[in-house]
Amino acid sequence: MLGIVIPAYKRQDCLREALDSLTLQTVKDFEVIIVDDHSPEPLEYCVNEYRNKLNITYFYAEENGGPGAARQIGLNYCYEKNFTYVMFLDSDDLYFPHTVERLLYEIEKTGSDFVSAAIWQENGPHSGAKIESSNCSANSLNFNQRMNILDSLINFNSS
Repeated sequence: MLGIVIPAYKRQDCLREALDSLTLQTVKDFEVIIVDDHSPEPLEYCVNEYRNKLNITYFYAEENGGPGAARQIGLNYCYEKNFTYVMFLDSDDLYFPHTVERLLYEIEKTGSDFVSAAIWQENGPHSGAKIESSNCSANSLNFNQRMNILDSLINFNSS
């Protein structure tokens, strides 16, 4: 099973776009884990609009800990559920319809532990970065390398 972790704070409009991009995925076998980083107005209402379209689990953090802390909550949930794969999608980002399929294909084809994709942004700083998964690169990493990458992702912008 695949878990897609979305750390979110405010910005319901961006979150809706991110969730819309997930409803269009060519692969549907994934769970979306949204971690609301203690938004002043919880995002649960927005999330509930997608419950009939996506398999969603929603967490509301007890305090604002930043995106790294929110990612950690989502990652812990994926670990507890024993997911095979985890992807991250920021609430202001979008996936092309084939992104999940392409990244899963690359990681399964190569047997790698980690797959990354090219990213670019269109139309200004808050329009959302789009991930183009046609230029995937797969990397075989040992356990310590994987943990260092996860630590850097989790701690990114959390200070």
